[in-house]
Amino acid sequence: MKIQPVQSPQFGLVRQTQIRYTAPYTKVITDTVKLANGKKAIFASTYSGNTLESKLTYLKDAAGQWVKSKLRYYKGGKVVKTLNSEKEV
Repeated sequence: MKIQPVQSPQFGLVRQTQIRYTAPYTKVITDTVKLANGKKAIFASTYSGNTLESKLTYLKDAAGQWVKSKLRYYKGGKVVKTLNSEKEV
């Protein structure tokens, strides 16, 4: 009996993770999730050393146009400020 591998896009989702170092102590982790309907959700976390500084979440439609986003700033592990923005229809 031959076992077939599981296909990558499970349940209509494809996930990619990217880690970038922008300065000696700054790290940005970006997770991109492609949905079955063509939309993209992007989650970016910025760390200074091992301390979380900010998280950016935004959504793009199937055409790659920005739809909405949320930016949260952290200090001492708690949310200090939240900025929301949304595309007007």
